[in-house]
Formats: sequence, C-alpha cells, structure tokens
Amino acid sequence: MYRYFLEEGYDERDAYKHSTRVFRGSLPEGCGPFTKDLCYSKGFVLVYNFVRLAVARGMVRRGAAALCGKTTLADIKTLAHLVEEGLVDPPRYVPPQFGDLHALTAWMCYANFLNRLSLKRIEEDYAGLF
Repeated sequence: MYRYFLEEGYDERDAYKHSTRVFRGSLPEGCGPFTKDLCYSKGFVLVYNFVRLAVARGMVRRGAAALCGKTTLADIKTLAHLVEEGLVDPPRYVPPQFGDLHALTAWMCYANFLNRLSLKRIEEDYAGLF
C-alpha cells in the first residue's frame, strides 16, 4: 500500500499516513484493510435515519439529546427524558448544522426527495451519456 501511494506521487510522509489509515484496526496476521471510515459511515447512516424519522414525527428537538456527550441511539429516549426533567443539562455545543432546525428540516426534506427518485429512470434519461 505504501509503495502504491509513492507510485501515485505522494511524498513518503503522506504515503505512510495514508497506508496506516487504510489498515488501522487490522490485525497483524493480515485480515486485510479495515478503515474506521466504515464505522463512521455506518454511524452516519444510523444518525441520518434517526434524524429523518425525527423530522417526519416532528420530534427534532428530542434528538438534541444525542449531543449531550458520547452516547448511542439506544440512549436517546432516556437522555431526552432526563433533559426534559432537568436532571441532565442540554448540550452546550450544538454543531451549526443542527443549530438551525428549519434549515436542517429543509435539507432532510430535500434528501428525502432525492432518495425517492427512480434510479432506473435516471439510467434511462442518462443512457446516451455512457
């Protein structure tokens, strides 16, 4: 992998950093690459679907409990109740993309629309381009 990055024009330092990233989490016996990015992608999809459902149910504010600290989606309901009861402080820091719930809702609606487009129809419409 390191040599591949060198052949692609990366300097030695960047080739090493990228190589270690690709195999981060792998076992020395050679189970193959395992990137943390796969875990992050799974988490993104899980949170995306949660937010999507929260928007559909009009419960976006409840999802802010996920920002209270390291937690899992399974903890959201309990954390939300604790925040509502005043036993847990709401998150101090809310990322900008969650700060404006109207904008977040608009983006989620737009993403929902894009997800409903027919890939078969898109393939037909773009057939002459490939």
